[in-house]
Amino acid sequence: GSEATFSLNPGLRVEGVWDAGGDALDFSHGNGLLDVDLGSAPPAGQVTGVRVRARGRPDLRFAYLDSAIDYNTGEWQDAQIVMLGNLNGSVERNHVALPASLAWLPRPGASVGADAPRQRSRDFFELDLDVRTPSGWTVAGPGMAEPTGEGQRFAPAGPVPEVMLVAGRFD
Repeated sequence: GSEATFSLNPGLRVEGVWDAGGDALDFSHGNGLLDVDLGSAPPAGQVTGVRVRARGRPDLRFAYLDSAIDYNTGEWQDAQIVMLGNLNGSVERNHVALPASLAWLPRPGASVGADAPRQRSRDFFELDLDVRTPSGWTVAGPGMAEPTGEGQRFAPAGPVPEVMLVAGRFD
């Protein structure tokens, strides 16, 4: 068989994974890695897709895994990092900011070295994302938001390499 590995925030609970035809796929999700059994390997050069449904609150400390700083042994130049904090996103009562680095959407491979183009090429993918927020919130995401009955949909015309989402009561 063939397997695909993605980074997916460990604060999320995966409810299911499906192939492009809608058939359920076996998967495991632990320690920020989502391993998906694709069944038989697609022919060389053929593109395939998976659909993932996950719920929960992302762990805001899960990002930049290859850039760890030990506060006890750091240099004086690193002291400012203590003031900046160690959360990589924001999920508050009145706003949400989810950068791609949080892996709140599946990212290809492990999160280590993801920002080094010489080690790993960028993975462009088609996006169709439905976002539901409290009444009166505005959502900023990739492309133009389309209103839906229960929220907003982001489906950019072209492929994207990553997705950041910000929502709240904005003027």
